[in-house]
Amino acid sequence: MDEGFDIDGDGFTPCTGDRNDADPNIFPGQGCVSCSTADLAWLASGNTPTQFCVSGCSATTLEEIQLCLVECYTQVGLSEPCATCLVEYQLCVGIECAVCATDPNSPECILCRQTTGCDSAYSACSGLQDIDSDGYFAPFDCDDNNAAVYPDAPEGCTIDGLDNDCDGQVDEDAIMDNDGDGYTLCTGDRNNTDASVFPGAPELCDGMDNDCNGLVDEGFTLFFRDFDGDGYGDPQVPQLCNATGGVANQLDRDDGEPTVYIGAPELCDGIDNDCDGQVDEVISEDADADGYTICSGDCDDNDPAIRPEAIEVCDGVGYNCNGLADEGFDADGDGLSDCVDGCPFFLGDVGSPCVIIPGELVPTGIINATCTCTVSCSQSIVIDLRADLNSQEASFIIRTEGPSVSFARAEASLLA
Repeated sequence: MDEGFDIDGDGFTPCTGDRNDADPNIFPGQGCVSCSTADLAWLASGNTPTQFCVSGCSATTLEEIQLCLVECYTQVGLSEPCATCLVEYQLCVGIECAVCATDPNSPECILCRQTTGCDSAYSACSGLQDIDSDGYFAPFDCDDNNAAVYPDAPEGCTIDGLDNDCDGQVDEDAIMDNDGDGYTLCTGDRNNTDASVFPGAPELCDGMDNDCNGLVDEGFTLFFRDFDGDGYGDPQVPQLCNATGGVANQLDRDDGEPTVYIGAPELCDGIDNDCDGQVDEVISEDADADGYTICSGDCDDNDPAIRPEAIEVCDGVGYNCNGLADEGFDADGDGLSDCVDGCPFFLGDVGSPCVIIPGELVPTGIINATCTCTVSCSQSIVIDLRADLNSQEASFIIRTEGPSVSFARAEASLLA
């Protein structure tokens, strides 16, 4: 074998110190490389199950976490030395560069990785290189000699013949009109896969910014879900303007409770029904100082005479909050209280049929304005029925009318 050749193209031959001229990742000055060619190919394929392994590790100490992750990575394809190298890199970035957790592609994250030594340590143990120092290692970086080229880099609107974002397309933002709407991303198209989205397009009711003016569905009524059917929408769940089951307001603060929305009547339920930050306000106060609140049964908290267990008075007003008025004041049982019944000893009022006591005396006739019921028993006998409010007695008078009747005037009383 000719030892003067550099078979792996790494710049070194066995004569100049390359101990593995079949692996371009191993050469003098590279250090002790932990990742084999197979490991690097596996990493380059994008198979690294970081989230899977992190979720599966319930360890608490840093050492336990490291061991758990190494074990997981070796189970899914990496050699143990390369897995250890990868885990040490991830822990370094996680500990030293908090910004990388939320924005791993940001310039701040890349700068932190480089200045803290995380990237250089990973390069030394893995064999992966970042020659252009753009924060991405080859072969993930599709052109590691150009810092403007790396995964997800902005393609830009300059036609430079480069695949800046490493997606396999060149200058696509500037020259490609994928949806055939006449616009590219560089000429204002905000969605190059939807022909209904381009500058000046007619706005549609579809949840998208069709005309690329930064607004969505402008000109259409925005609806919000009304899950509890109370007529008020959940501001957290906007719906398309043509959605069914929504409402055109966002006043609900609990879309699972139909009694809760802005401006709702406050109820005695321990809930802030009207969404003003207070619970059972006003109705839990005793405004008339009668010892009862609306929440404890006071049906009129502005009148101290009206409250639960109040003594009923015959005046047409309900005092004890049981839903009735003047109960106990209906001598004739006709449903009219004595204080409003013009004839409290007849089962009825003026204009009603004459009935004094059901089943005992049911003459035919109509109660007149003097609370007297006059009934003609024959052509010559008339019975006058009266209700005496002062004596609380009902009486009847038999009087004769006509020459052929010899009955004398008689009078009798019936206790009410």
